[in-house]
Amino acid sequence: MHVATLLLLLLLDLAVANGAVDEFAYNGFAGAGDGELVLDGAASVTPDGLLRLTGGSGEKGHAFYARPLGFRNGSGGGGGVRSFTSTFVFGIMSSFTDLAGHGIAFAVSSTRDFSGAAAAEYLGLFNRATNGDPASGSVLAVELDTMYTPEFRDIDDNHVGVDFRRQRRAIYVELVEDWEVEFGPHRFAYKDLHKATKGFHDDMVLGVGGFGKVYKGVMSGSGIDVATKKICHDSKQGMREFIAEIVSLGRLRHHNIVQLLGYCRRKGELLLAYDYMINGSLDKYLYGEARLYDHGAEPSTTTIVGTMGYLDPELTRTSQATTSSDVFAFGAFVLEVVCGRRPVQPRAAAGGERLVLVDWVLRSWRSGEIAGAVDARLGGGFAAGEAEAMLKLALLCTHRLPAARPGMRRVVQWLDGGGGDVLDQLSPGHMDVAAPAFLCHDDDDDDDFVAMSFPSASTATSPTTRFTG
Repeated sequence: MHVATLLLLLLLDLAVANGAVDEFAYNGFAGAGDGELVLDGAASVTPDGLLRLTGGSGEKGHAFYARPLGFRNGSGGGGGVRSFTSTFVFGIMSSFTDLAGHGIAFAVSSTRDFSGAAAAEYLGLFNRATNGDPASGSVLAVELDTMYTPEFRDIDDNHVGVDFRRQRRAIYVELVEDWEVEFGPHRFAYKDLHKATKGFHDDMVLGVGGFGKVYKGVMSGSGIDVATKKICHDSKQGMREFIAEIVSLGRLRHHNIVQLLGYCRRKGELLLAYDYMINGSLDKYLYGEARLYDHGAEPSTTTIVGTMGYLDPELTRTSQATTSSDVFAFGAFVLEVVCGRRPVQPRAAAGGERLVLVDWVLRSWRSGEIAGAVDARLGGGFAAGEAEAMLKLALLCTHRLPAARPGMRRVVQWLDGGGGDVLDQLSPGHMDVAAPAFLCHDDDDDDDFVAMSFPSASTATSPTTRFTG
């Protein structure tokens, strides 16, 4: 792996007792290698004034200020400790997208001799023998770590660590990027969620979905019950945008929506903490203790089971979410409840063919057997007319033409009992064209709906009429 570490700018201010400042600043390093900085290892100054500390995998390089700086006030070093600030800009360039070496460290040391130090996780400052040995010299280093190393109890692959007295990892904190400040109240420390779930122990697993496991936990201190979901984040989508979407959902307040309490990111995972639902989930009521995927299935099928069945086919083509996409998802959900089947079943029959619930119910309707699509576990103990109306409404919501789907305000009206006659007039043929004219109503509904007359055998479509409802 080719990794290059570049330092673009370096500032240091060292305050003394009388208010004076001992400082140096480099806005570019052209000429700094001629006595002002002591370079060793792979370190060099490039022709355009960049300080290159490493140029490839397994390398180490140092750049120390040539003149010693005193960090205590007074002539014998017996005074108080002087404060200092440092600012630097650096970049780590890698030939791989997800891997970028072990980071960089800003170090204050009593020696410039690090010839015996190891590269990689020891950052060119320590090795296995000297790590933790005070006799080998004093080092204070602030490391900007970009690699997860369990040996040093790293919390993730993106954090700040403080190394003191040759002891790597005396203190560590998660690195909070400036764009995350706006989401601050929602963020949990990984160690808190780890403790709450007993180390994400298998005994705490509530369920398994297409994107990871869900664990029950109790937050220490507050005693709040939480359900923590581990999501393996898709690197194709920016973490910032992904968290923004999650937090937007967290701002929703509704008694039928599980409340998002916060999130935590660690390595390639995003952890979401929700209110714990003591009565379980709809999935549990529909399918008992069955998991969201078959344990013998390939991992790729879990995403299909957990997500794809709710996605509007138009959305997968255009990648543009609309209100009609939400209507499609609602229709798929209604079918799932009435039929007692998942929206997509990878192995619905012994033959192994995948069953798409929307298509299966529509085929049942075309063959005159729509009542047979109702969950067989009900044993006939249901109102057949209402069940059939719900299935027709769900199919209308999942109409292949987005413009032919009703608005949710109209759907709610029908669910409240105002659409029985309308739904009775629907036929399987209406699923092949835009919405029939008898669905048109003049009212104050804000939802737009497009109606087309039913086509003749020789006419594909006829003029459209825009109406509200």
